[in-house]
Amino acid sequence: MTLMDITLHYLAPVGPRQLRAMDSVREVYGIRRLSLDEIRHSILVGMTRLACTPKMCGRCFEVQAWIRTMSLKQFFMLVEVCAHIEGINEIKLPYVRVCELCVQTGSPWVHLRTCQECGVTLRCDSSPNRHATKHAHASGHPVIASAEPGERWLYCYPNDAFAQY
Repeated sequence: MTLMDITLHYLAPVGPRQLRAMDSVREVYGIRRLSLDEIRHSILVGMTRLACTPKMCGRCFEVQAWIRTMSLKQFFMLVEVCAHIEGINEIKLPYVRVCELCVQTGSPWVHLRTCQECGVTLRCDSSPNRHATKHAHASGHPVIASAEPGERWLYCYPNDAFAQY
């Protein structure tokens, strides 16, 4: 039996609740060992390496690690969703794909985000002035959605939590 270790890093703090969630899927993912690093926001996962088959390439070890890592990260995202995001019943989409404040000043933007409380669409943190973040802090509106075509995610400012929809 060959073991492989994968470290799952997250933006938000992880704790015993997430470790218990991972523990509940031990057999499904071939998990042999779990350890929590609360300081680095990570979980070290020791897994059994699956046997190679003729259909797998010579890099089966890396492929297995990648597939399992993505599956566990998806599982983890579904387990830990904040109350603000859970409270969103209907996604507000942008009326038009422009930053309303940038239009007033003639400034460019990189990406757009739509406030899920009031529906205003503003520029993201990759753009100068960070209008969406400023709006969230000033108004107390916690959740934004990406207003970019093809992106389907929500972000909660107070809890630093992401979720896909």
